[in-house]
Amino acid sequence: MVAGVVIVGFCLSVWPQIAKQKKAADQVRAISNLKAIGLALQEFQSEYGRYPDESTAITVKAATKTNLDLSGTSSNRLFRQFLVTGLKSEKIFYAPQPGHRWGDDRFDDDAHALEPGEVGFGYLTGEADSNAWTPTAILAVAPLVHGTPRFNPEPYRNLAPVLLKDNSVGVRSVGADGLSMRPQDPQNIFDASAPYWGGHAPVIHWAEEPVLPH
Repeated sequence: MVAGVVIVGFCLSVWPQIAKQKKAADQVRAISNLKAIGLALQEFQSEYGRYPDESTAITVKAATKTNLDLSGTSSNRLFRQFLVTGLKSEKIFYAPQPGHRWGDDRFDDDAHALEPGEVGFGYLTGEADSNAWTPTAILAVAPLVHGTPRFNPEPYRNLAPVLLKDNSVGVRSVGADGLSMRPQDPQNIFDASAPYWGGHAPVIHWAEEPVLPH
């Protein structure tokens, strides 16, 4: 009986440290995948003159003659453009969060190409293009609360892995309001007045929500 109590007490004492280490590992994975997405964005821009958006979807569809549906505004749909222009894996779009999973690299039809849960990053585009954005503008980020400009503070211990326009990758502290990034930005990071967007608020493309088990 005493031994059982000791074991339970030990498990309870070490669990917070284990959870902390897991979140740190998840953050490292998200950062690594953002670096790969940054390279894919550079290659795509070199080929098509801009980052993937709804306008390039038309061009890519015509150029590749893909059967995949490239329409839509989620990051899942926009990131499909990478897959039909040469990217060979879905795995770089994974960001560890509840309900999300590694891509299975099956993207030969609409039912399987970047399914909900296989993309964990939100993606940002400009109203016209991103040429007016500063080098520190955010291109991709996790974890966003779907349908809102708020960050979920839980997966990465109040930190948000970000990919910037200058292709650097790092983490930003998320403010208590879930909208700002402290101490860099005292206001909503996605507001047009933030010093990144050239006076025009970015368009947020959320990842499609995974279907969670009941």
